[in-house]
Amino acid sequence: MRPKKIHAYIIFMIITLPFCFSLAQNNINTSYKYSNHRITIYYDFQGDSEQQYNISVILKRTSNPNFNLVPGSVTGDFGEGKYADGKRKIIWNLSPQEEEILTGNDYYFAINAAEIKSGGIAWYVYVLGIGLGGGAAAVLLGKKNASAGSNSNSTTTFPTPPGRPSGD
Repeated sequence: MRPKKIHAYIIFMIITLPFCFSLAQNNINTSYKYSNHRITIYYDFQGDSEQQYNISVILKRTSNPNFNLVPGSVTGDFGEGKYADGKRKIIWNLSPQEEEILTGNDYYFAINAAEIKSGGIAWYVYVLGIGLGGGAAAVLLGKKNASAGSNSNSTTTFPTPPGRPSGD
């Protein structure tokens, strides 16, 4: 029973390991200012300036932890690009509907920077995980078949079915 658990943990760790390194979520400093139906968001974070990142932004509210608003019409330093090690700017042009929603003053922006992996290493990890999973399954199933194969001359008999009820 113990080897099955160890195999399961190893397979789980191999499959989930790449996701642990996919976020380059260092401390991202943000500030913003509102002017003329526009919010300008400033941010900077430390990272490899030669590396590409996928930058996303979400507006949150301290008084309501369930409040999450993804800005609609944005321009500037977001999406995929080389945005590390420098002061960056995102401009959010507010629609009239968005301005109606934004009442109060307890908002803040959460900026996420996910590192974009170049090359094709991700598919190697999946192939390795599938190979290990298939190998573990073959080993585990092979042991069951080997023990069943030792008495392959035996025949299986089924009990006789119960009688049919009479239709009186």
